[in-house]
Amino acid sequence: MILYGIDRAYGNEAETTREWRKRRRSIEEVPKTVNDIDNLISQNKVKIPKQEHSSTTINGACIKRIKKVAKEKDNNIKELIGAIRAVTQAIEQGNMILAKICKPVPQLSSEELWKMLEECGCDAKRIPDIYCFLMCDVDRLRAAIQCPISARKQVIMMMFSGSN
Repeated sequence: MILYGIDRAYGNEAETTREWRKRRRSIEEVPKTVNDIDNLISQNKVKIPKQEHSSTTINGACIKRIKKVAKEKDNNIKELIGAIRAVTQAIEQGNMILAKICKPVPQLSSEELWKMLEECGCDAKRIPDIYCFLMCDVDRLRAAIQCPISARKQVIMMMFSGSN
C-alpha cells in the first residue's frame, strides 16, 4: 500500500500522486518481450554484464567446513549403528535367558485334557473340578502331562487334594 504525503514516523516526504505519475511517464519504455531485449542488445543500446558464478568457486574454508560437517554426520551414524547393535545383542541375550527359564507349555486342547482325565480313571464327578484346577495352573498341567501314565492318576489326585 502506497501512502502519499508526509511520513509521520520518520519525517520523510513521500511522492504525491501527481509526482509519481510524472516520474512514471518520464521513464523510458521498458522492453517487455525477449525480442525487444534482443533488439536493444543488437543495437548496442544495452549491455549485459558478465556474471561470475560464485557457486562454482568455493574457497578452502568452506570446503573444510563441508568436510567437517560430513565427518560429524558419519561419526553420528557410526555411533547410532553401534548403539543399535548393542541393543540387539541385549535383546538376544534376554531371549536366550528367557528360553532357558521358560519351559514350553504343553500343547493340549481342552477335549484332550478331559479325555486324559477320563482315561486315567479319575472320578467322573470330580473331573470338572480337576479340569479347572489343571487349566488354571500351567506348571501343574505340565506335571500331570509329563508324569508316567501309570502314576498319572495318583499325581493328579495328590496335587488336587493338596490344594483343597
